[in-house]
Amino acid sequence: MQTSSTSPLTFRDPSLLPPEVFHHILTYVEACIPSLDPVIAAAQREAKQETLLACARVSRRWKASALPVLWRDPHVGQSKLLVDKVILGSRLSAVHAESKGKSGLSTVGLEENGGRHEEPNGQSAPAEPWLGLFVQRLDLRDIHLVEPADTSLLRILADTFPNLRTLRLKVGRFCESTLNYIFTKCPRIHTFSLKGSAFQGMERPRDILSLVDDDMVVDGGGRSVRERKQRTWTMKTAAAVAEGVKRLKALDLYNVIYEDGSAFYSLIESSVGPNLQFINLGRTWVADKIVTSIASKCPNLRGVWLEENIGLSDAAIAVLAAKCPNLETVKLRNCVGLTDVSVRELALKCRNLKALGISYSRCTDASLYALAEYSTNLHTLFMNDLPLEDEDSVLAFLTRRGRKLKTLGMCQCEVVSDRSIRMISEMCPNLEELDIQQCGDSSGSGEPIREESLERVIGRCRKLKTLVVHEVDGLSQEYVEGLGRRICTQQFWLEPPGF
Repeated sequence: MQTSSTSPLTFRDPSLLPPEVFHHILTYVEACIPSLDPVIAAAQREAKQETLLACARVSRRWKASALPVLWRDPHVGQSKLLVDKVILGSRLSAVHAESKGKSGLSTVGLEENGGRHEEPNGQSAPAEPWLGLFVQRLDLRDIHLVEPADTSLLRILADTFPNLRTLRLKVGRFCESTLNYIFTKCPRIHTFSLKGSAFQGMERPRDILSLVDDDMVVDGGGRSVRERKQRTWTMKTAAAVAEGVKRLKALDLYNVIYEDGSAFYSLIESSVGPNLQFINLGRTWVADKIVTSIASKCPNLRGVWLEENIGLSDAAIAVLAAKCPNLETVKLRNCVGLTDVSVRELALKCRNLKALGISYSRCTDASLYALAEYSTNLHTLFMNDLPLEDEDSVLAFLTRRGRKLKTLGMCQCEVVSDRSIRMISEMCPNLEELDIQQCGDSSGSGEPIREESLERVIGRCRKLKTLVVHEVDGLSQEYVEGLGRRICTQQFWLEPPGF
């Protein structure tokens, strides 16, 4: 009697593995969580691209799986020349793909098909891709572009990468005609970051002939003539921008300065809609009316960054809290016009609040008591340099909310003494980041922070990765230097996710 033996399926030649296995392997390359440190993050991205490039060189099948991942998020850093190379490589691949298409090999739908071509017999074979179709994220914030000098480059980018989902730009005097072009050519953009300044006022009509005024000008011969000019940033002249903004899930306008009567911001507040979940208006100097208008139209907001907008009042934050109950992250750093009223409104009405930044504001002990009472999901708090009067408010907050705390910034809080440090070691087992630099009362009325208490924090808070203790009374310079060799002591911030 003949017996049959079974053995597990094996592949002696890795190039014969199914494409799905290659794809699964490459997911581990993409799974690396980027560092918040920009230098480390850039090195991580370069290393990831080198790994993907090595995979693409193994075989044609590996190449078919690795190329889409490699080109999904090209790292160009600060090199304008590298941007040109990425564009050129994409354009050359498009020409090559078109020539292949004439012989029956189509590149349409490559993105959805994972970069593979289905042959008539149903077998999957490596396609000749148009690489520009794979690019979904493009970060050019480190390259300072200026219009009109770089207008052609921006338009070529839009033509070359039509499937962009995330686009980050830094453009001086950006024009509505260029943004119209980008949002028309790249209709899938859902995350948009723009730094620079908007061209305001009047300009000659280029692409759209509408909404014109007649202005008197003098020609070279001294004769009075009328020149037709066009108002900018209106719902009519910037229709594509308005439609694009309406589709966005995340919008970053950090440091795009708002001025009273700004047509650009009027367009933004009129265009945003319920799709928007994250918005960064830090250092824009926006007024209450912009924040309240956006809050009214974006009930699904989850993250709002409003740092250093000194003109904001408690009234605007009250509307934000009432209209956007799903808020999870709010940054109000250096909003000196805000008081405990804003924090109480957020704590009461945004019960899923997880991260809050109120450093360098006028918030007092009452804010900490409100957070201790109502913010049951809070895991990140930045309260640097608050005018606190009693350490009991800090202790009450740590007692009620310490179990969930992951990040706590208390820089320059004079009321923080060794009592708070001991409470942290007892109540904050999940703490990952702690900033107590320049803490302690130099007058000596409180308990000085001791090295033994900090060692207890390090021992009991097993997840602690960063501890900032510079210029803390009671700590020797030798201890601080030795601590830097054991744990990260660099400053950290409340960063916008997805930006």
